[in-house]
Amino acid sequence: MKLFEFLREYLQGVPIYDDTGNITGYQGGLQFSEGLADLVIATAFAIAMILLTLIFLFFVKRIIRNAMDRRIRKIEIKEQRLERAREKDRRDRNIKEINTMLMHEVKTDSPYEYIDVQKRAETISRTTYKIIAAVVWLVVIIIILDGYSINVVPLITGAGIVGIAVAFGAQEFVKDFISGLFNIFENTYSVGESVEIQGFVGTVREIGLRTTKIEDWTGDYLIINNGQINKILNRSRDTSTAIIDVLLTNKVKVEEARNAFHTFCQEYKSDNPNMLEPLTFVGLTESTLVSYKFRVITKTPPASHKGLEREIRIALVEYLEAKGFEGPQQTVIVNQ
Repeated sequence: MKLFEFLREYLQGVPIYDDTGNITGYQGGLQFSEGLADLVIATAFAIAMILLTLIFLFFVKRIIRNAMDRRIRKIEIKEQRLERAREKDRRDRNIKEINTMLMHEVKTDSPYEYIDVQKRAETISRTTYKIIAAVVWLVVIIIILDGYSINVVPLITGAGIVGIAVAFGAQEFVKDFISGLFNIFENTYSVGESVEIQGFVGTVREIGLRTTKIEDWTGDYLIINNGQINKILNRSRDTSTAIIDVLLTNKVKVEEARNAFHTFCQEYKSDNPNMLEPLTFVGLTESTLVSYKFRVITKTPPASHKGLEREIRIALVEYLEAKGFEGPQQTVIVNQ
């Protein structure tokens, strides 16, 4: 390259040739030795390659991010259009028709699609960038080593042989890597979704090519290898069911309790937007020697049932206490 020729002449000087075309010395320049000049030129080349790589990866990251943002923007516009349609329908329809419409949207043309796409776009863009960056840096390192006159062919060949040997001891790593790719591109779960993995319930905070990080409501983190995930309960897809169980003493008359629960379900009104349909009384679900368990349910958006359960349970318990119903009495036996 002309640039490197100029740099070499600046460091070593202009070569002096004899009649046969051989270099007999150098004139001018800094009078660097050939080895030192090669080292300086290789270092300058390495710095230039690193800077160009950083600039290239910066634009790659921007391109990936912009592509995902365009996709999210389309879904956002669609969501805004649906929201305007829902507001218009709320003015023109009664409550039963509104709930039917909302349930249909959740299952078919989900109003939460924008949220899901946003989470998945974040996951895919981050992982795609990491893969591209790893490949680019590998190529750059090989080019830089070649610039230092280091023969990379034996290194690559040796790495291939060592890689085969290491692969037998790195089967778990390969398994984690492949499982991570499938989890991401099959959209098994996304960042921000509530999941249960191996009995641990929490929110997905990060999905990597090797591990997945989940945080529960107490702040504890579960970091699990992707290859160890064989069963996933995703609580953030479709609708959730809020289940409210209340225990009453078995001395209560079941028919009176049933009537009280039915009345509560008919009269209960809530401004909570997470309540998608009226309360439904399921019935008597369990009986013991001291108690009866009664159940009330309703539908909520994905992973939004816990807060609504607490709200309804407080109102239901206050209602039952006002009606004179009592909970089960516990008997404590003390041995003298």
